[in-house]
Amino acid sequence: MVLDRRHPGDAVSAAGHNAVLLYISKTHSVPGYLKRRFGEPSRALSAVSFAFMTMLMSGVNMFAMAKVEFRFRVR
Repeated sequence: MVLDRRHPGDAVSAAGHNAVLLYISKTHSVPGYLKRRFGEPSRALSAVSFAFMTMLMSGVNMFAMAKVEFRFRVR
């Protein structure tokens, strides 16, 4: 789904669609839905990939902030 600035309701529509999926499947979270629909291995893969992505983005953000701080530091 491509979100367009001309249609800000699209983001709300996508969020509502996900909420309906969780309600219909009688789960409270996306990992719970993955476990119920595809089994434990898919939930575990999702958890590992989310943890990896979070650590990677934290490292990128710290590196970028260090570059900015180094560039504009006062001597």
